[in-house]
Amino acid sequence: MRRHLPSLAAFALALLGAGLAPPAARAADLPPLLDDPGAPTRLEPVDDGGLGVVKKEEPKEPEPEPTPAREWTLASLHSRYVTVPGFLLDLLFDSHPSYQNVSFGLGYEWGSRDDTLWVVELDWTPLTPDPGNWLTAGDPPAGASYADSGLQLISIDASYRKYVNLADWFHWFIGGGIGLGFLVGNVDMAEVLPTCTEPVERCAHWRVATSEKADLPTRVIPILHLTTGFQVDFGDSGMVRLEAGLRDVLYVGLTAGLAL
Repeated sequence: MRRHLPSLAAFALALLGAGLAPPAARAADLPPLLDDPGAPTRLEPVDDGGLGVVKKEEPKEPEPEPTPAREWTLASLHSRYVTVPGFLLDLLFDSHPSYQNVSFGLGYEWGSRDDTLWVVELDWTPLTPDPGNWLTAGDPPAGASYADSGLQLISIDASYRKYVNLADWFHWFIGGGIGLGFLVGNVDMAEVLPTCTEPVERCAHWRVATSEKADLPTRVIPILHLTTGFQVDFGDSGMVRLEAGLRDVLYVGLTAGLAL
């Protein structure tokens, strides 16, 4: 009987050890296999407190920083050749002098040189055609009138310019705006002699007898401004702009601006 005691004790200890040992892991409890076994992996803690195999994430490339808007504010000075072409005057008059002159003005500009710009301009335009005879379309030659204009148009307008970059320093633009103009000065008028015949532009007029100041219907007129052209930037210090358009009269000219 004594010889069996060590065997029974060893058997009891074996049963006790089997009861205390953790159960073998089942296949269902193992972390799932990765779809891509060749991908870089590492062991990391998982939700149940053990270790699991997770797929290594690729580092994300940093997003490019947006290009800052190139905003600026300028003071500008412009000079323009202004005209009303003869073919437009021909629509209203059978005989007329020619009109061309030079205008000057100042501007204040602000916005983005790469996108949009706002411009406020103060302008002086002489409305002074050559002195001569004007014959309304359909009237007889004796119905012509002599006119010597001393009118000056002083105006202010605000316009919006849209820019298209051809290079960082070279742009094409188009824009438009509205404003108000004020007419100062007068137009001296006189009738031509009743013996006037073709060509009307050579007819003489009364020097004193019929001389008078033209009765202007208004001295306040609307300004319509349409413009297009090209602009060259000189770094951040300023620009020069070649432009053409309509500002009640047709024009082509240059604008120079200095950054403030």
